[in-house]
Amino acid sequence: MRCMILDLLNREHGCWAVQPVEDPQDLSRMLSVDPPDLVVVDAADFPGCCDPSLGAFPSRRVVVIGLEPDAAYEDAALRGGAGAWLARDCIADELSSQMRLALAGVHEPHPPDRRVRSGG
Repeated sequence: MRCMILDLLNREHGCWAVQPVEDPQDLSRMLSVDPPDLVVVDAADFPGCCDPSLGAFPSRRVVVIGLEPDAAYEDAALRGGAGAWLARDCIADELSSQMRLALAGVHEPHPPDRRVRSGG
């Protein structure tokens, strides 16, 4: 799953730097030294990976990837501090828009959504 998400982010959002983090201590260090604009985590690692680390990080900029489209999973992630949640089945279609929503007001201009074409 991690490889697929990294590939998607690199392919669709090549203008953003993607930094995979394996160790929760690395996440804590990154958040305190050079905070990213957005954190994307798997539901299996949330909130355990992030509890102590995300204290000062805006929770609305944490996107949790869950197992299946179930409101109970989404509710649990949001109660755990996530700003957004989406099911693994929806990553290809919804990750881009969830990231843009989570980053609203952080980046101007936002990286363009390459799937949306303007004009007529």
